[in-house]
Amino acid sequence: MKAHSLRPQRSDKFNYTKFEYKGKVYRNYNELAEDYNVPIERLRNRIKSGMTMSQAVSQKSFRDKPVTDETGRKFKSISEMADFYGIKRRTLTWRLKRGYSMKNALRKDAFRKIPVTDFKGREFESQRAMCKAYGISWDLYHSRIKCGLSQKLALTKPVLKRKKS
Repeated sequence: MKAHSLRPQRSDKFNYTKFEYKGKVYRNYNELAEDYNVPIERLRNRIKSGMTMSQAVSQKSFRDKPVTDETGRKFKSISEMADFYGIKRRTLTWRLKRGYSMKNALRKDAFRKIPVTDFKGREFESQRAMCKAYGISWDLYHSRIKCGLSQKLALTKPVLKRKKS
């Protein structure tokens, strides 16, 4: 007689995780995403981030929410507003997430020229001017902000000097 191998049989190769949502049994997230017209990656990311199943399938995307500009003009989405002002949606959302006012975020000129205020309340004509006043490069400041540091820490954390070998 032949000894049984520890490998699963071919029929067991694709194990589906079945779950129930609103009385219907789904074999996987793809089926659920298709039924509720939600992109599969968005659904997976929402569930990973801790949303309930009902929140993950029903909540509209940040891009799909109605928004209003400084003048009171209403737009169906942030993408529509960005198109109207001639800037990229990613640029607009980046600026808003970093605390730019709606007025400054919608400016078409380079974001480095937008007036900024430091954590002490001092005004600077640009981020580069603010960085120069604190004695750090704009690239270092920008990378620290991208890593999640506060403005205060990004500007005041000492710059490590590399040892010459």
